[in-house]
Amino acid sequence: DVDCEADCTTVSGWVMEQLGRIPNEGDTFTWENLDVTVTDTDYRRVLEIEVHCRPKEADEEED
Repeated sequence: DVDCEADCTTVSGWVMEQLGRIPNEGDTFTWENLDVTVTDTDYRRVLEIEVHCRPKEADEEED
């Protein structure tokens, strides 16, 4: 389970919320220990993202 305080119901909406704008292909951001890259869009929709999980730091694992 992921505890997310986002006001969105879709991955596309979540990506837009994180970026603060309509995403373009190649846009990237980091959320917690995830590196997210937008790999495909269609006008205002995110069609595909790529997510890479980085190992959590020792102090993050205790939370």
